[in-house]
Amino acid sequence: MLGSGLACSGLACSGLAFPDLGAIELLAALAVEHIHPVHGLHPPRDKLAHAMRCAILTVSTSTAAGDGEDISGPALAEAATATGAEVVAQDLLADDRTAIEAWLRGQVEAGVDLILTTGGTGLTPDDVTPEATIAVIEREVPGLGEAMRAASLQYTPMSMLSRALAGTAGRSLIINFPGSPKAITQLFPVVEPVLKHAVATLHRENGRRREKD
Repeated sequence: MLGSGLACSGLACSGLAFPDLGAIELLAALAVEHIHPVHGLHPPRDKLAHAMRCAILTVSTSTAAGDGEDISGPALAEAATATGAEVVAQDLLADDRTAIEAWLRGQVEAGVDLILTTGGTGLTPDDVTPEATIAVIEREVPGLGEAMRAASLQYTPMSMLSRALAGTAGRSLIINFPGSPKAITQLFPVVEPVLKHAVATLHRENGRRREKD
């Protein structure tokens, strides 16, 4: 016997209106679609009028000189491709601030949506990727670097020494990653949930979505 004097027998209740089960299943499916298995609710998903174009730069003097194989760049390219991005450029440069800055500016001028670098974010004298990035960006997006450092602390306290940063230049989003394929595997999922939304926001004008030129 339920309150208000309503009697129930089996699945039927006198005087009660049950919601449509199909509607419940639809709402549940929509909720699950927007819940990331690790990071919880996704941000609003803006639709781009084009595939997210991505350029990747590995910064390493030794690798650029032929001493070893570039592993971090391909790891970053694989992670970006898994998000649905189209990798339109993938290059390797030595730790040269002028060269890195010129490469970044070239990608911005080419209209690349997402520009990712790996390497050159530490404290050695030739770690100059953040300096080159600062020279190019117009607005910093500190939350991305902060989130990666915070997540990395569970793996190593040395993450506090990372100077990786992120920012926007024109309609491009630039993000520095450490020069370790293991770190990329650990940290790319931290920023991945917001990338499409960030890029779509950069393509808005006066609150409206901007079509690709």
